[in-house]
Amino acid sequence: MISSNYHSPINFKADIIDAHVHRGTTGTLWKGEFFPTNQLDSFIKSPLTITVNGEKQTDNVKKALVSSIDGLIPSQKLTKNGGMKFIKDERDANMDVIKKSQQDPFYQVMLVCQPSATNGNAKVIKSLIKHHYNNIAGLKLHPGEMGLNANSTLYDDYLKAAEEFKLPCLIHSEVSINYVLGEESSKRHFADPEYIYELAKRHPSVPIVLGHTGLGGSIANQKAIGILEKSIKNNDAKLYAEISWMDFHKGKLNEEPKDIIDLIKRMKELDALDRVMFGTDAPLGIYGELNFNRQGPKESYEDTVSTLKSAIKTEFGDEEGEEIINKIFYENADNLFFKNKPVQEKRKMPDKKQILAGVGGVAVLSAIVLLVKKLKK
Repeated sequence: MISSNYHSPINFKADIIDAHVHRGTTGTLWKGEFFPTNQLDSFIKSPLTITVNGEKQTDNVKKALVSSIDGLIPSQKLTKNGGMKFIKDERDANMDVIKKSQQDPFYQVMLVCQPSATNGNAKVIKSLIKHHYNNIAGLKLHPGEMGLNANSTLYDDYLKAAEEFKLPCLIHSEVSINYVLGEESSKRHFADPEYIYELAKRHPSVPIVLGHTGLGGSIANQKAIGILEKSIKNNDAKLYAEISWMDFHKGKLNEEPKDIIDLIKRMKELDALDRVMFGTDAPLGIYGELNFNRQGPKESYEDTVSTLKSAIKTEFGDEEGEEIINKIFYENADNLFFKNKPVQEKRKMPDKKQILAGVGGVAVLSAIVLLVKKLKK
């Protein structure tokens, strides 16, 4: 008989969807440093050893929503219409990650959009969706890298494309903070959650995920949470929260992630826990780009998952905590990006009879045209 104090070294397997990762091509420079292009492949698909309040388990990332970092890096040139130009345009940048997804469906594509370069014309994005629908999970917008406020009308055609194809959008959200004064700066960031909310209200049927839930620390997080809460109470936009970099300090997730726990509690009160999802921003930061703690990206990833799951179970107990964990780490993203995604109808190829009938029709029409010409003579 096994004692009640016994803990199996590996108690169960848990699934994860990482709603926010990036890829680049070899030699890509990001913020002046080489982007760790191949770091994701080196660890994210490996089994993760997770410790939840002292108990070990094996977790597995089942899917990662990936966007091109190359499509966010400005070049020194301008487009013909005077707009921003990037080292790769919408088609080339997104085709890099679409090809990766075709080779390995573990990666599902968030199409990077460049409204600053296209003057708000989403025709390339629409074409990519039509031709590669099964590899595409949604759209990715980054107002900061675009140098374009998130409430600009130049985003509207992209949101209309998302609505047409019933795809969610993930928008990088960030709040400008005066860290000396410990308060929000007077000048808003391009990606301020308030701007994103304005855009979302213009397109109320499109699910919009606040990437990082207002990057910039607790003041920024609380502003984003407040806006998310307001949108749900007013029922005037479909906002969601992705929690990468929330409650981080010196390269690690705090053991007591107060803002994430507060977000969970407030969403529970509104019966809206489906609005919260896990993401990391890998391989940026500690997951490949920087090494604060002298450990590899896999160990950093395991630490983040372990710390967050432990904190949730400590706050909500084992049974409710497990339900919350399953929703945040897997179910919410699965429902939003995959289960609710309409199945694309396959275009039917004409059969032989239709082809022959078409050819015959053309031949008859040609004969009539020739006969009319002869009669006119």
